[in-house]
Amino acid sequence: MLDVENIIYIFIHMDTPELTPGIKVLNKYLKKMYPFIVNVDSINYMKSRRVMNSSQFNTRAMVNVYVSPRHFCELMDERVSRKLENHMVKETIQLFQASVNPDVNSNNLQYIFFPDVEEVTIFDGLDI
Repeated sequence: MLDVENIIYIFIHMDTPELTPGIKVLNKYLKKMYPFIVNVDSINYMKSRRVMNSSQFNTRAMVNVYVSPRHFCELMDERVSRKLENHMVKETIQLFQASVNPDVNSNNLQYIFFPDVEEVTIFDGLDI
């Protein structure tokens, strides 16, 4: 059975990143706060029920962040990634709530890191 409320919520939040003012604000300030961040690409929302058979919903925000390839290698260590993400959430939750979505709290904010790769070099010299 389709949950119409979830589907409507997804369509409402399907703005393109270029037009979303919240992403522009996050992009500007996160780059200043964390020099290894190259770009804040997008924010994905996932809505789920807090308790089964409850009418209350929990909104989870996942912020897709591109970092420099050198720093992305360090983030491959789960301990480093977890520590950095916890620090970033703690330091940026108020900015996120004020500029993007006031319904998201520090338990529901997650940063997902991707490498910023302009040119793929791993295939150089291979016959692929």
